[in-house]
Amino acid sequence: YCLDYGDTAVNIQCNSNRKVSSMRLTGIRNKIPTELQMLSELKTLDIQDCTIQTDIFEIFSQQIKILDIQDSTIPTDIFKSLGQQITNLTLVENSPIAFPTEIGNLKNLLHLRMGSSPFLNGTALTIPSEIGKLVNLVRLELYENTLTGRIPSEIGNLVKLERLYLSSAKLNGTIPSEVGNLVKL
Repeated sequence: YCLDYGDTAVNIQCNSNRKVSSMRLTGIRNKIPTELQMLSELKTLDIQDCTIQTDIFEIFSQQIKILDIQDSTIPTDIFKSLGQQITNLTLVENSPIAFPTEIGNLKNLLHLRMGSSPFLNGTALTIPSEIGKLVNLVRLELYENTLTGRIPSEIGNLVKLERLYLSSAKLNGTIPSEVGNLVKL
């Protein structure tokens, strides 16, 4: 289904119970349409070319499992608003964001992809050691960004990791020996 709100498009998919389970928002500016706040079974949210305030994440934060945001302006504190049930998080070609220690709270995260997005000046531009708390992570892709510093040794805790992609970042130092724990790479 596709709903058209002028410059805003909403594409939805329904589950077998005829409830909306997946939604793509395009062109949203600031507030989401009120009707969308009633989607109790929404699990996948895809946001494209939007300007989003924190309210959308507060509304859907406890039910979304897959979140894909691209070419959008998003809150700088997005990680503080995400629920622990998230399994897939993609943030690509967005406005500058922070990469805070709260990333470690996403215990069920399987896939983390952050690319072509600058990180905020004045925030930690390094990969936080809390990344090591994401012990279920299978894919970690941090590419074409402004990350600097060293790869934290805690990355060795990600023993389920099958893909590690750190391209076009400004990381320095030696690769930690703990990377040897990542036998599935």
